[in-house]
Amino acid sequence: SAYPNPSNGIVTIEFGQAFQTTVDITVTDLTGKSVFNKAMSSIAEGQVQKLDLTSLATGTYLLTVNTTEGSWTERVVIK
Repeated sequence: SAYPNPSNGIVTIEFGQAFQTTVDITVTDLTGKSVFNKAMSSIAEGQVQKLDLTSLATGTYLLTVNTTEGSWTERVVIK
């Protein structure tokens, strides 16, 4: 899950399961342009990762987490 939403630019992602492979985190604007990328080598269950998106303009973005087991996307609003 990603919270808080809306955010002041600091977004926390909490992982509900462990991943032993690379996890890619991408934030795109609504035109599809990538504005933030981060790769992590492994994730523990319950691990929390904070993303600093304060350099982004206010608006709506799509946060996508890609793993070898699948991906999920969540809409994030920066106010």
